[in-house]
Amino acid sequence: MYDSIEEFLQSQNNLMPIRYTYRDLKNMTKNFKDKLGEGGFGTVFKGQLKSGPFAAIKIMGKSKASGQDFISEVATIGRIHHVNVVRLIGFCVEGPKRALVYEFMPNGSLEKYIFPQQVTVSLNYSKMFDIALGVAKGIDYLHRGCDMQILHFDIKPHNILLDNNFTPKISDFGLAKLYPTDESMVSLTAARGTMGYMAPEMFYRNIGKVSYKSDVYSFGMLLMEMASKRRNLNPFVENISQIYFPCWVHDRFSKGMEIDLGDASLDERIMVKKMTFVALWCIQMKPDDRPSMTKVIEMLEGDVEFLQLPPKPFLSAEEMPVQDSEIDINDMEFPLLSVQPFKSYILSKVGSYLDKLTCTSLICKLIPRPSLVKERGKGLGTLINLDTIQESQNSLISNYAHKSLLFATSIILILLLYCLTICRAQNNSHCRPSSCGDITINYPFRLKTAPQNCGYPDNIFVLDCQNNQAILNSKSRTYHVQEIHYNNYTIRLSDPGLDRQNYSSCPIYFSIEYDLSTIYIEYIGHIDITFVNCLGPINNPLYVENAFCGNKSTFSNSSGVHSYVKVGSIMISDMEENCTFDRVILASADGPIKDNTLYLGIHDLLAYGFELLWYRAMCWECESSNGACSLEKNEIRCRHYCYEDTPLLEHGFLCK
Repeated sequence: MYDSIEEFLQSQNNLMPIRYTYRDLKNMTKNFKDKLGEGGFGTVFKGQLKSGPFAAIKIMGKSKASGQDFISEVATIGRIHHVNVVRLIGFCVEGPKRALVYEFMPNGSLEKYIFPQQVTVSLNYSKMFDIALGVAKGIDYLHRGCDMQILHFDIKPHNILLDNNFTPKISDFGLAKLYPTDESMVSLTAARGTMGYMAPEMFYRNIGKVSYKSDVYSFGMLLMEMASKRRNLNPFVENISQIYFPCWVHDRFSKGMEIDLGDASLDERIMVKKMTFVALWCIQMKPDDRPSMTKVIEMLEGDVEFLQLPPKPFLSAEEMPVQDSEIDINDMEFPLLSVQPFKSYILSKVGSYLDKLTCTSLICKLIPRPSLVKERGKGLGTLINLDTIQESQNSLISNYAHKSLLFATSIILILLLYCLTICRAQNNSHCRPSSCGDITINYPFRLKTAPQNCGYPDNIFVLDCQNNQAILNSKSRTYHVQEIHYNNYTIRLSDPGLDRQNYSSCPIYFSIEYDLSTIYIEYIGHIDITFVNCLGPINNPLYVENAFCGNKSTFSNSSGVHSYVKVGSIMISDMEENCTFDRVILASADGPIKDNTLYLGIHDLLAYGFELLWYRAMCWECESSNGACSLEKNEIRCRHYCYEDTPLLEHGFLCK
């Protein structure tokens, strides 16, 4: 490829967008004041061009792959112009600092409209259909509208941006590749994309070759989520048959049944049916069975009466895929692999449950059976080590079994949950909810005064009640319990040193310490509150003077030290001169930010606390079905009737 970014830029000099300096970017963003989002790629800020229009400035992360990602984006999006592809205005390269300047999309990503966090954020099915058609036209242009074929390899809701009129724009070309238009198949040395949207041929050679049909598959998974307004794989649905939506919806339509769309109009129902049928065609297992994007557009614009329900997009038992791809961790996203809560429980059970599971769905067929792994001399517990999977990604994928298991791990965790939900309990529950102040305490939590068998057998779920305040004691810290939401398995905790009525109160704990047991994972909706100390005053609206809770002990002479606090994280390279990092406190992104330019508003956010998500263990299924869980001789016992009358006796779980 290119030995350096500069060499690449010089070779493409006549095709390049505007080149900005880093100072230009600081001026555009008013010193990076308004952060739009952040992720593994880096951080995006809102800015304004000298000519007036707003822009989105993406500061690339300093990962190993960011140099190649930068070249990929400039090489692809820098040379194309289409109404459904986000426009690259310019870029910046100064030493290790790299940035891309895009047109600003005021309505954000499609993700927040498919999976809205707020009731007010929603789009009707007609608008969803228009967006889907626009995305299809954008991908079709990438595939055949340029002198080179552009394969995106990361089509997903997060990478579809919406302008003022909700016109969709395909973005994030960090994984994209250029190929001659006459090449129907391409070669890759690494699987690329995001789990849940990545085509199966990225991993398995006997399914088919990687080509533009891989983008078609990703679009199909996106289209299915747009039609259903839910994630394709959702373990928390009430009906376990709906966990994997494509399988469920195909069965519905094959039986002549419709989908319940509430008060949707007849036209909207037709649109949803059309989107679903097209999506099922796009996610056919074999690339040859999928339509081109040109055909997809034709189907979306045509009459639904002419659309046939495709075959189930799953493999037969004889067609078990054979893995044939070098997995490049840097090119992939594994949102579940960093999750700790399943570790001790799941590692002891994945093998036995997966061996018993009989399933013909796409998910099951893509998972190598534990027996296959064991025959190769590798124990499953050795391969799926959630403690070290992020720290030793390169060594973890050194052989066939490692690579296959890494791909399968995130889906295995979901499948295990599916397997556990098969059991149905008898109506013999015996533990009643208790309370402390306004907090209702139910399984998996219990008060210290309640019977031991009424909660999950881990001290982290045992709560104190002091002066009507529920208290959670971790291994090294104590937290106030503010709320428990049993419908979405979240608990909100706060630092006991903070009093919402006393703005001079300070946190006791001044660092993020994940000491809340492996049962918990950090809730996705969080922000950092960063404290800094500076030798003298600074003039930056993002830094709020902190007169109460500063720690000036890092300086030998603290007389001239000023303490500040900022909502959000701070990159070391962007730290104000004469300032040093002090500490970081976790806060909920849903907290009450009245005014983050005043310390009073930030204090309210700190006192609101942060949220954690707990894993619903096996007894939750029993409890939610009016069954009875109890702890007897250090074993969890639950009375169940099991799928196919198979008793589950492993590790103390007993089905009767």
